[in-house]
Amino acid sequence: MSFTKIHHILPHKIDDQQVAKRVSQALRENHLDVASTIKNIGQITGINSNTISKWHRRQNPPKSAHLLALAAHYPAVLRAICEIIGWPELWHAALRENIPQRMQIRLQESSSYYQSRGDKSVTPRNPEVGLLSPTLNRRQVWFLEEIRKGRRLTSTDLAISWRVAERTAKRDIRILVQKKLIKFRKNGQSGWYEYER
Repeated sequence: MSFTKIHHILPHKIDDQQVAKRVSQALRENHLDVASTIKNIGQITGINSNTISKWHRRQNPPKSAHLLALAAHYPAVLRAICEIIGWPELWHAALRENIPQRMQIRLQESSSYYQSRGDKSVTPRNPEVGLLSPTLNRRQVWFLEEIRKGRRLTSTDLAISWRVAERTAKRDIRILVQKKLIKFRKNGQSGWYEYER
């Protein structure tokens, strides 16, 4: 194989800053609504909290063993690795095999934090819905799946359907907006949420 052909196949130079940035983003996305992110990542992976703190702040990238441990637990980290090495097709193959969903189930089973809370996290039926969000609760999954069906929903619809306070419904929706899964669409005086992707 010629040097020119190899150059097109091999990924661009991978540097530590790039890895640190992507891992930090992935961990923040998965733990957006969790107050003590670093502690919870440590409980899930068994990795020292000081080490995790440095990744979270983008100070250091994970070493190879830790990177693999994170990729085994977090679909977003696995996706980042596939994209960094220049093989996004591997991620698409993982989607076809429902690997992210299986990872989310394992993450939920291994995390005492999520098991001990009243808002149990669930795995959406559509892998794209929960791709980077293994911590969605049942209300959020329902809201996303109803929106995907074309329904125009608001926080009031969520509150009424699930018999929760409007404050709780707004918090659920705010998390979905922060994760960039939905967006608000305004039409005159009224508005509704729609699917972002």
